[in-house]
Amino acid sequence: MTAFVRIGVVGPLTGPQSEHGALLMEAASRGLVAARTSVPGLRIALEAADDRNDPEFAMIAARSLLAAGVHAVIGHCDSDAAAAAAPLYRDASVPLLITAATRPLLAAQTGALRLCPSARAEMDALFEALAPCARIAIASERATHGRRLETLFLDDPRVAGRVSALGRLDDPVAPPGDVVVLFGTHECVLDALYRWKGGGGRYLACGACSLPAFMDTCPDGLDIGVAMPSPEFPEATRRAVLLVAEHAAGGLDGLRERLLADERFEMGEAKGACYRVEPIASFAASRGSVDEP
Repeated sequence: MTAFVRIGVVGPLTGPQSEHGALLMEAASRGLVAARTSVPGLRIALEAADDRNDPEFAMIAARSLLAAGVHAVIGHCDSDAAAAAAPLYRDASVPLLITAATRPLLAAQTGALRLCPSARAEMDALFEALAPCARIAIASERATHGRRLETLFLDDPRVAGRVSALGRLDDPVAPPGDVVVLFGTHECVLDALYRWKGGGGRYLACGACSLPAFMDTCPDGLDIGVAMPSPEFPEATRRAVLLVAEHAAGGLDGLRERLLADERFEMGEAKGACYRVEPIASFAASRGSVDEP
């Protein structure tokens, strides 16, 4: 009889980042439908867990999923949450597939597979877009994600001598520069843009803003580009389910080892994963299309 494959899907199902969790579950469900079509006869199901994008809750969620007998885990949208939970999966020989957490070297350091691009790739896309700009202003969220991206950006030699101002997303006005780079959650970036509307010039928003909730509610009339991951978060999640199903078809014994040896990855990172900066207008024009399963 064909083995029954249980995949854990874990992310912020509640709390301030619950929109990410909803997208995660929707994408995983789409992947489940596609997997049942692409691997006929495979019995496969999803087991959801809530980590609230918090390291402590991530470990609780990991223990819950392992107790439920999952054979692979997809998710942990926050890098700190993924790093906290990863050793539990590794010790249990259960593969972790990351589809949204972007901290550099996270996959190599935790023994996970990452299907989304890393923050290093995000920096490459931002600096390519910033090539003609001599005066770069930065506005960051005070929370961990914004500070981490800001530090990564400022440590890059490509920014040397080009930073005109450092600000925060909760400042009353935008910092002065040819372009303002925005690091933070999409909610914090949105709040800043509405507060600064009419001030500032061109904006570049980080990959955390590559969500429909940001694109659909961003103020009109702004010159703003967004670092868009490829694959995007939902597509990376869908692919992760298919990847697990593909390898599970060969049996559950040694599943983690077969996944880690997959030639589509190098040092735990998906080959070809990258970011590109796109204007919001381009994204809006493409919203009518639907990905094929």
